[in-house]
Amino acid sequence: MSNKRKIVFVLGAGTGFDIDMPLGDGLRTDIRRALSTHTQPLLDTIDAEQAIRSALLEHTRRRDNDFSDEQMLSACRHISDSMSLVDSIDECIDIHRGNEALELCAKVAIVDCIISAEERCGLNKHLVYTSRSIGTEALEDTWFRRLLSIICGQGVQFGTLKSRLEQFVFVNFNYDRCLETYLYETLQVLYKKSGEEVADALSSLTILHPYGCVASLPWQVSHASEPLGFGDVGAKGRLIELSRNIRTFAEQKQDQALIYNVKEEIANAGMIVFLGFAFHEMNMDLLLPQSSGSKFVYGTGIGLKEDEAIMVRELLSSVFDKNRKNNVIIKNVDCSGLLREYQRRILSVYGNRFIQFPGS
Repeated sequence: MSNKRKIVFVLGAGTGFDIDMPLGDGLRTDIRRALSTHTQPLLDTIDAEQAIRSALLEHTRRRDNDFSDEQMLSACRHISDSMSLVDSIDECIDIHRGNEALELCAKVAIVDCIISAEERCGLNKHLVYTSRSIGTEALEDTWFRRLLSIICGQGVQFGTLKSRLEQFVFVNFNYDRCLETYLYETLQVLYKKSGEEVADALSSLTILHPYGCVASLPWQVSHASEPLGFGDVGAKGRLIELSRNIRTFAEQKQDQALIYNVKEEIANAGMIVFLGFAFHEMNMDLLLPQSSGSKFVYGTGIGLKEDEAIMVRELLSSVFDKNRKNNVIIKNVDCSGLLREYQRRILSVYGNRFIQFPGS
């Protein structure tokens, strides 16, 4: 493996904006609607999304199930009613940690909504369902396209792509597989290679999902679970099974290996880029190591108030810029705008042109 220091991208819900994936508020709305129960008294007559209702009904009929119809119905109603009172579904689950019925219903709803969102999103519309060459043009103005330039910039040929990808780490707080799908589809076009060849190259790319993702993709070399095609709404009969791939905040905290890996990658990075990230406290606790050498940190700040942006900058500077060289930059731009503005600086990492700081 190369001894070059890596660049770590931290991805939040805002990265879905360019391709019409639901943002934080959008996912809450989708989940509220998916679990809507209105006044129906029985689980098999609730107005929840059909696939969710079928999955929960099937689960309650199993001999090894511990939940009654009434518990499931109550959990669905409670989640739906709470979505306007919390910042995220993760927060709702964490508030009620220990309520296993609510946790199961929430995870099933997350998987259902994410699969549907993948099926509707721009990636599926332009890359999977249509000619890849046509789709790449439709996605030209997205941050994904900017990222592709960073990965393949400076004349990277396919023979060296695998080692190039080793220099990137993605800490993805989203449940979807949009990043993986975009790279898989577009690299085949760019290099005129088969899916198998591109899948092999992508196996060297590190993508960490702290809260899990709905499933691995069929082309991925190693499968931690039974794979699922991107946006495959026909597989919603597997919602209970797929819900096991989603982690709650409490479960993620118990995964010491994951936490260690995330903090190590952050601590050892040559540069960190936050894209579409909201800088919520519990996620920052997961990310930030106790100590780290100085490094450049860039981030999008759309949606942050001025005082919030200052607080985020101060927090990041306390870890990554202790010498106060103004190496932490949070800008009020979108993901594509940030990568466009700092693409040259990011690319300089791969020319071994690191700016060294005391203690780095």
